[in-house]
Amino acid sequence: MDAPTGTLIAYATGPGRVAADGDGRNSPFTKHLLAQIKRPGQKAEEVFKKVRVGVRKDTDNKQTPWEASSLTGDFYFAGGVKGTDKTGKPDGKSGKATSGIDPTVEVTFWNSVHPSQDPEMYRIYLADYPRGRFVRIADRMIKKLESSVGWAKAPSAVPISDGRPQTGPQTGPQTGPQIGSEMGTAQGAFAHPTARLVVRSNVSGDTVTIDGKAMGPTGATPHALAPGEYTIRVEKPGFAPFETRITLAAGGEKIIRAQLNRIDHETRQPQQSAQRGISPEMVRIPGGCFQMGSPDSEKDRDDDERQHRVCVDGFRLAKYEVTVAEFRHFVQATDYRTEVEKGKGCQTYEKSDNKWGYRDWASWKKPNQGQTNRDRDPVRCMTWHDTLAYIDWLNRETGHEYRLPTEAEWEYAARAGTDTRYFWGDHEEATCTYANGADRALKDRFSDWPLTTNNCRDGFVFVAPVGSFRPNGFGLFDTAGNVWEWTCSLYERDYDGNEQRCVAKGAGGRRVIRGGAWNNTPRGPRSAVRFWHDTFDAYSVIGFRLAREF
Repeated sequence: MDAPTGTLIAYATGPGRVAADGDGRNSPFTKHLLAQIKRPGQKAEEVFKKVRVGVRKDTDNKQTPWEASSLTGDFYFAGGVKGTDKTGKPDGKSGKATSGIDPTVEVTFWNSVHPSQDPEMYRIYLADYPRGRFVRIADRMIKKLESSVGWAKAPSAVPISDGRPQTGPQTGPQTGPQIGSEMGTAQGAFAHPTARLVVRSNVSGDTVTIDGKAMGPTGATPHALAPGEYTIRVEKPGFAPFETRITLAAGGEKIIRAQLNRIDHETRQPQQSAQRGISPEMVRIPGGCFQMGSPDSEKDRDDDERQHRVCVDGFRLAKYEVTVAEFRHFVQATDYRTEVEKGKGCQTYEKSDNKWGYRDWASWKKPNQGQTNRDRDPVRCMTWHDTLAYIDWLNRETGHEYRLPTEAEWEYAARAGTDTRYFWGDHEEATCTYANGADRALKDRFSDWPLTTNNCRDGFVFVAPVGSFRPNGFGLFDTAGNVWEWTCSLYERDYDGNEQRCVAKGAGGRRVIRGGAWNNTPRGPRSAVRFWHDTFDAYSVIGFRLAREF
């Protein structure tokens, strides 16, 4: 595992071995871990040494826990004589050490706790995050588990002390290592894998996602997961995706063999609204903080990308951009005519004059000459007001409150926890795997194409059906490339807070668009890139994606 400095990863047993469940309510590893982390004054290394001794004794030396560590300072689960600052140096204070962990570690911790059927795990969460975002759920789970399976009740919280008598509840954030599953272990987290999953398929170059999180290609390497239910998806561009729901038991192993069948993008059958309803498929985006914008050192950065810290609340974002079929359903239900159709048309690029311009024949029905407009293609040639008309209708039909995302929400979701140039890293050569941008196929079609292209082929000259490329870490498709996406935020060259809010419908000013498009150079798919248009503008490379609250 490629874990960052400051990480401690703990395993219940050695590689290739299965941890014992034990005869009690907890496994031997969990029993000794829970006992040791409550004791103040013990460094992390000492905690796991005592856990190892206890587990070996309980299992007649058949199970030996082990760990890998790159901690650079002392860490105390329950408080030590002296704390350390985030560099590992003594801070001269009593209490828990701090390690500079990103607040989003709480989400990683919670994702490892939530599948558990052990109320003690939820008590650990409450002790570490007494004011966390999942406190109510944790309380309910404790009551549910204790009432349904007869767990012996314990104190309402595991005390985390600083070595002195406690006089009230702990309110500070937990900043040290957290209990997490091996899947997506965050900095400062340690893993406690209790079940194994192997995902195989009949093709190469595919991608496995587990509960929306990209885990790499299929293969013989097992995924170590906490017991519980998971949604497994295997996909590859040009093939119909495979998806199944499984339940993993503690200490068990499951093998999935996915069968992917090739499809023809030109004749691919759309997902009709009658099959899945008119509501789009949404992805839960957990709230958190991130560095919005780009560092001065980033290649191709613009001067309107000042890096600054932004926090967003949790929300939902559509898995895909709104498609032609979805927009057609709206038009057929309402007889709506777009501003483009009633006005001067849509701006398209014409090779004949080598420039963009309004064409009165262009609209969402025919966004460009010689290009596809398939049902699963993202709908284009929409003004900002046209997107709001669609959203108003959808809200009436579904009872939900859909909207466009703010600019900050959009970048936070597109990055999916990354701080690199692209959501997949810093390398341009990987673009064709993750994004539809200007590539060698476009250059072959237009030998005099004036802009730089990616030195690869993504399989599409122009726009691609939504979901044709690999998703980001949140399970969102096409946040890089394909078409730009409208946001609800006012554009200001220097970030001034407008990126964190929606502007009123009738307000003037330019609106931010994000994500880049199929015709963009390697600069376009960058997570920080931003552009703008007036509300009455419509282009054949601009679409939109929906958001709503949790």
